[in-house]
Amino acid sequence: MIIADSSAWVDFIRRPEERLGPPVRELLEQERLAMVGMVLAELLTGLRRDPSGADNLILAVPFVQTDKDAWIRAGMIARDLERQGTPIPLGDVVIAATVMEGDHELLTRDKHFERIPGLKLYKWEDADA
Repeated sequence: MIIADSSAWVDFIRRPEERLGPPVRELLEQERLAMVGMVLAELLTGLRRDPSGADNLILAVPFVQTDKDAWIRAGMIARDLERQGTPIPLGDVVIAATVMEGDHELLTRDKHFERIPGLKLYKWEDADA
């Protein structure tokens, strides 16, 4: 499965024909997209009463749990990045760890995910990320 982070979902909701909007739509149609808790919380925080129904769509996407192993991995990744002097937001580390524990791929525009060793990033050929 592919996990889309908040940046990809925001593109899909606000600019469906630009950036990562098209791959999110394509992955939804192929039933290859899943949601993780951190992204769900971020999106619901930012969505106001959405007349397009995006909130219902987001809630309907298959959900991947963040288990104890993912939390442990997140702590280790965050510690290592901090020691290297290249920390990234803890929420993003948790997303990455959940993706890695489930052997998924991450669709994102955020370049700081590239600093996480072993994280598989989903590359969409037409994305102007």
